[in-house]
Amino acid sequence: MRTLPKNKLHIKILTLVGVIAVATSAILIPTLTSASGPTIRQGTTTTYGVLAATTVTNTGVTTISGSAGGDVGLSPGTSYTGSSTVTRSGVDHIADAAAAIAQADLTIAYGDLGVPTPTTLAAVDLAGQTITPGTYSTAAGTFENSGTLTLNAGGDPTAVFIFQAASTVITSTGSTMVLTGGAQACNVFWRVGSSATIGSGSTFVGHVYAQTSITAVAGATIFGNLLARDAAVTLDNTTIVNNNCITPAPTAAPTQAEIPSPPQDSVITSITTSECTTTGNYTVYILGNFPSAVTNVSLNNMNLPLSQWVQRPNQIEVTIPTSAKKTYAIDIFNGRTPLLPTQLFICAAPVVEVTPTASPTPEVTVTPTPEAVIIPGETTTEIGGELPDTGTNTYTYLLIGLALLAFGAGGFILRQRIKKS
Repeated sequence: MRTLPKNKLHIKILTLVGVIAVATSAILIPTLTSASGPTIRQGTTTTYGVLAATTVTNTGVTTISGSAGGDVGLSPGTSYTGSSTVTRSGVDHIADAAAAIAQADLTIAYGDLGVPTPTTLAAVDLAGQTITPGTYSTAAGTFENSGTLTLNAGGDPTAVFIFQAASTVITSTGSTMVLTGGAQACNVFWRVGSSATIGSGSTFVGHVYAQTSITAVAGATIFGNLLARDAAVTLDNTTIVNNNCITPAPTAAPTQAEIPSPPQDSVITSITTSECTTTGNYTVYILGNFPSAVTNVSLNNMNLPLSQWVQRPNQIEVTIPTSAKKTYAIDIFNGRTPLLPTQLFICAAPVVEVTPTASPTPEVTVTPTPEAVIIPGETTTEIGGELPDTGTNTYTYLLIGLALLAFGAGGFILRQRIKKS
């Protein structure tokens, strides 16, 4: 029987080995998926309550604080007027290297915020709407808030809200934004294509990244920070609270009108409340030997004004407004340092049903696009779709079958060649 020449036999064998290797490698490669969403690289912007490019102008008494930072930055401009009546927990960076770096980081973050594909809202005015986590825009390219906007995280404290305004963001006098369902101001972002105006006496939640300028009209309160790329930031008796995100301590669901027993190493000795009601304000009395002075108290991750809490000897009194609803969390800080774990309360008193005199405005809930992932200070972004999951049993069995089929086919071809020889 004649045999194949060695060179032809080698070619056949190498071809067969190659087929088997390709089939087998498909089995051994692990499942690959891309990042679930864009990265928002905030960089050093997180420490600034205010950052501008040309000027910072302040009128009246302005306070800038928060656990994330209370810095004021300006670059490349040098004009900072009214600074003598600004109280801030950080430092001033006027036309220095730190401010220049922050402006560069602002440009990067602004670009990252434009990456996610938004859900287009029909209404420009956000008043009366309940928004769930995701990315949003409007056909007009602007956002307004003439009343109350509710941001509901659905129980996820890491949930992210992004608002992409191609042009302006304007809020009305006395308007407000409410965080529910564990939503945190640190996870709310506004990407503004031109300028933002925050109305007089209004409450605004989130980080404002504006291409041009930002104006906070008299008496506005911002839970976040104001960052302008090309122009000025103007303040007027403004309160800015720039807090880090808080990771809630795991707690058992309370079953009574008082909070669960605090940890043994807590400074709390007892907690009592005035009449617990869901139809009016009431007071929580937190007794204990606090190791240092309390500088701020937050309710559901939003700092309370001094009018709603007071520290007395071995006691802190906190006024709970009706907007806190039935369940809420209290955090107590000295500067940036929490003095005790997050305390979870529940008001379990019966809710008094009241017949409304007029039909209330129906709540609008918007279905979001997938949310973003925030990694402050990161320098890389991975964006893309998702590859098929090749780690399932179905894929594995299919590829094993292909490998065996290739091996058998190669053997059959080799035998036929040998017989013909």
